[in-house]
Amino acid sequence: MSFNKLSYDFCAYKNELAQSTGSLGWVLDENRFYNSNSARINFGIVGGNEVSIIKGSMVDLESDLKGQTRLQSKCPQLQYLNQCSSSGNMTNCQPQQIVIKGNPSNMGRVIDTTPMHLKSAQMFRYTPIPLPQGIQMPRCR
Repeated sequence: MSFNKLSYDFCAYKNELAQSTGSLGWVLDENRFYNSNSARINFGIVGGNEVSIIKGSMVDLESDLKGQTRLQSKCPQLQYLNQCSSSGNMTNCQPQQIVIKGNPSNMGRVIDTTPMHLKSAQMFRYTPIPLPQGIQMPRCR
C-alpha cells in the first residue's frame, strides 16, 4: 500500500502548517493595537496619552477589564474576586498587580499596574519668537 496522499507527506504538512499559522504572528502583535514606544506630546497636538500608563501590558489589562480572561460561569470561585474586598479599605485600595489565572487554553500571568511616567516628546519644532528689546528709560540723578 502506498501513501500517496498529501496528508501523509510530513514535509508538505509542515509547509502547509507554517503557511496557515504564519499570519497569526501578525494578529497577535501587541503593536497592532498599542504602541509600546509611547510618549507624551508637550505642545501642538491633541490626543494621545497625557497621563501615566501602567508598566504591564495594556492589552492584557483591557482583556481583563472586559472579562475575557475568565470563563463565563455562575460559580462564585470562577467569577471576578476583588482584591480590595479582603483588605476592607475599598476607597484607597490600589492593587499593584492583577493576577490572571491560567486555564487549559492559555497560561497564567501577572499584570504590573504600577504607574509609569511617559517620556516627553515634541512633534513639531517651535522656534522661539524674538521679542523687541525693552525700553531704556533715562534715569534722573
